[in-house]
Parts: sequence; C-alpha cells; structure tokens
Amino acid sequence: MLQGPELRTIFLGMDQKRDELLFSSVKGRIRSRIGACGCVYQAIDINAIQKAVMRGGSTPTALMIAPGTKGFPADLNKRFPYDPEARKKLLAEAGYPQGFEVGLNAQRSLRQR
Repeated sequence: MLQGPELRTIFLGMDQKRDELLFSSVKGRIRSRIGACGCVYQAIDINAIQKAVMRGGSTPTALMIAPGTKGFPADLNKRFPYDPEARKKLLAEAGYPQGFEVGLNAQRSLRQR
C-alpha cells in the first residue's frame, strides 16, 4: 500500500434544494435552515472523526479549502466548537425540541478504512 500526503476536502452538506430532506424524519421543508444546519454543525465531533474515521491522517478545517492550498486564509479557519448543549438549544429554536433523524452517506473510500 502506498501512503502519502494528499490534498482534498471532505465535507458534510445538507440538500437544501429539495422540498423535503431525504432519509430524515422531517416531513416537508426544514423550518429554519440556519438553526437546523447550525445544530448539525455543532453536533459534529470533528476530533473524533479525525481520530476514528481518518485514523489521524487528516487536518480538520473550518473552510472548504485545505490548509495546504496556496492562498489559504488561516485567519478565517475558526470552527465553532463541538457543543451538544448548544446543539439542543438551536434545535429547539429551529422548531425541533426533540431533534430529528437523518441518514448520512459516506464516500466508499472512507467506509472501507
């Protein structure tokens, strides 16, 4: 097996075009996209993903471009923290006090690790 550095970005994106979020318990449009997306963002333990899924071979970033890219704006690379309590509050404010379920798909290369 050949291992070495590579430059790619893996991200979680929610389908905001459809009238209904596929593979979720939400029926109809998500009431507050900002609140729902914000709570999903703060529910992601990026350090656990970096350790368990990526096996320590990644650098978490807050941006859609990798830190090794020419012109990477390091001053903008600030993630909101993993915060389950803030997530619960944002969900309630978005109209989902009990939360909601959603299925996620991963790239084949990630599932095979």
